[in-house]
Amino acid sequence: MMQAELHGHSAREILTNEDYLTSTVFGHLRYLSPSIFWENLFSRAIGAQPDTRSLLDYLRGASVEPANGDSLKVCF
Repeated sequence: MMQAELHGHSAREILTNEDYLTSTVFGHLRYLSPSIFWENLFSRAIGAQPDTRSLLDYLRGASVEPANGDSLKVCF
């Protein structure tokens, strides 16, 4: 279904549904090893706090190393 949607063969209301788009992207990213993608993403996810530390900085401050994981669960 995803390939058809990418080529414009889907219901138009799907194209503006943020929940659908987010679940599609993260649904596919779950198949990637944490060492391939997630650490790079987390290093670019900057907080809104004045110190502008990245999410990776916060994780490492809690002794979490995403590249060493074998799975990842994302909850919004």
